[in-house]
Amino acid sequence: MFFKRLLLVFPGRVALDKLMARIGEALQCRRTGQDQSFRLKVERDWFNTPHAADFHVSERVVTYPSFLTFNHPESQPDKQPPYIKQLFDIQGVSHVTLTSHTIRVQWAKTFSHKEIIPQVKAVLIKAFTK
Repeated sequence: MFFKRLLLVFPGRVALDKLMARIGEALQCRRTGQDQSFRLKVERDWFNTPHAADFHVSERVVTYPSFLTFNHPESQPDKQPPYIKQLFDIQGVSHVTLTSHTIRVQWAKTFSHKEIIPQVKAVLIKAFTK
């Protein structure tokens, strides 16, 4: 009871919550199967790009060219992995960039990261753990 009351009046509570969320995201690791492991780590740059997140995956995403950019679901259809269409099906996703082990997803300013990130995680886990 004492700690509950302390947390309610603690002035740095919001900053502490944000710090704990970032630590949790940094330590996140998904393990699937017995022989194969898939890891997913989410990073956000809160100051420079608040409406984007980098999803670092253990699987290679692209080999050549060094990065691919998709501005809408129909862009570069010959180079699109199947999960790109599923990412654009998430309401609010506006831009997807692929690098060797990173998938950067940007979304509209009217949407919150709390809405977008869990949906993107679900799509990526499903796509990479088939």
